[in-house]
Amino acid sequence: MNRILWLLLVGCLLPMLAWGQGDSPKGDDVSTTRGSEDGMTVLFLNDGRPEAVCCIYPWEKRLCHEFDSLSRGTLIAKRDGEVAWKPEKPGVQFHAIPDADAPAETPVARLRQMKSLASQFSSTMLGWKADKSDREPLRLLPQPLYRYESKRSDVLDGAVFAFVQGTDPESLLLLEAFRVGDRFEWQFAFARRTSGELEGRHKDQIVWHADRFPANDDPRSTHRVLARPLDANVFGDLIPKGGTP
Repeated sequence: MNRILWLLLVGCLLPMLAWGQGDSPKGDDVSTTRGSEDGMTVLFLNDGRPEAVCCIYPWEKRLCHEFDSLSRGTLIAKRDGEVAWKPEKPGVQFHAIPDADAPAETPVARLRQMKSLASQFSSTMLGWKADKSDREPLRLLPQPLYRYESKRSDVLDGAVFAFVQGTDPESLLLLEAFRVGDRFEWQFAFARRTSGELEGRHKDQIVWHADRFPANDDPRSTHRVLARPLDANVFGDLIPKGGTP
């Protein structure tokens, strides 16, 4: 069954992470590499589980909303009553984490497990250039952006971790204690947060890859960008100059 998400309505957005010049104690920790100094990452939830993620940022005199599906199924997103986004396939692919212990009995112990499991993963920004000369290892934030216990019977526990450039999330790692038959097991999935090429690893093995420059104007795709003009009188100081989102 498709899940319906209403886009750009404040009541449906859960703000997870904002970045900007005032957010970091060190100025060089702000992600100004590509020219955008302000932004926010938000999640859309269904029964407590994140089904989509959106990055909101000013770019070239527009306010951009960059969406990616985090759903195990499909979803429908509407704006002003009209369908704006309807991915034809799941947004993420979950896999069992090799050699992971069974999920612990208590939430506190499971959080410790998830932090330990997340540390086994890494992600690299392979960038936008064909020769990958702009390749950069990303930094895993030690705390999850969002922890959830879904109302769904097949999800016991879960968390969303971020790999960042400065303070800007570039890829996400989802961990879930998911029911398989009569037991739960730890599963993982990666999701993109940029138009650049990305790679995800578990220990030394590549387990995920995302191509650079995904289609962003196809409502059937799992990646979708919507934009509207900025009011220069209000947002003029937020409009970046040059770079690539």
